[in-house]
Amino acid sequence: MTPFSALLNDLCHSRRILQKQLAHRLNVDPSYISALANGRKGTPSDAFLQKLGASLELTEVEKQALERSIKVSRRKYHVPVNADPQFYELAWNIFDVAEKLPKAKLKAINEIVEQLKPESRVSQQKGGN
Repeated sequence: MTPFSALLNDLCHSRRILQKQLAHRLNVDPSYISALANGRKGTPSDAFLQKLGASLELTEVEKQALERSIKVSRRKYHVPVNADPQFYELAWNIFDVAEKLPKAKLKAINEIVEQLKPESRVSQQKGGN
């Protein structure tokens, strides 16, 4: 299951809407919604996402969560042309061990990486951390 599929399921559940009902609202085959909800299908188009947002009457916060879930649900990533060899090493090491790690360790690693992002450092400095 991808972050997008988990969020899609949560949104449907919170609105008490079945996948079949959502498919009807969006004028798509129910098997497509099922594939999205189970993470078997890649992320949908922007046009589909807009229809989804309108159909489920998403709040701004939910729309932002949806955008984030799409971003992190990509299955393919591209290494920048000018990437340092250490980038390759790090990316491979993470990829190689991530699927074998328990959920708690994945969460801990994600928290560390989030702290390394420039915007995280700025918000920590503003917050006095």
